[in-house]
Amino acid sequence: MLKYVGGNAKIMQVEEDKMSFFEIKGIIKENLGYNNVWKIHWCTPGEGPLSNHIRLMSKDNDVVKMLEANEDNSPIDIFVKHDPIVS
Repeated sequence: MLKYVGGNAKIMQVEEDKMSFFEIKGIIKENLGYNNVWKIHWCTPGEGPLSNHIRLMSKDNDVVKMLEANEDNSPIDIFVKHDPIVS
């Protein structure tokens, strides 16, 4: 997962055996500061238009599919739709 701070990205490592939908949502809330997460999407590996690779994550089964699609253990791009962050 990436955390954008002042235009920089931070990669966050997550243990595979602890990955569930609610664990990922909790990490997004606690570590990235997004208190009201509306939707979480992930991107399947491959080439072509990005719209062909975006998948909704809404339950644990979606997390399993995401891990199965990532055979080479490369970083997984996760996109979060959330309420605006108020400073």
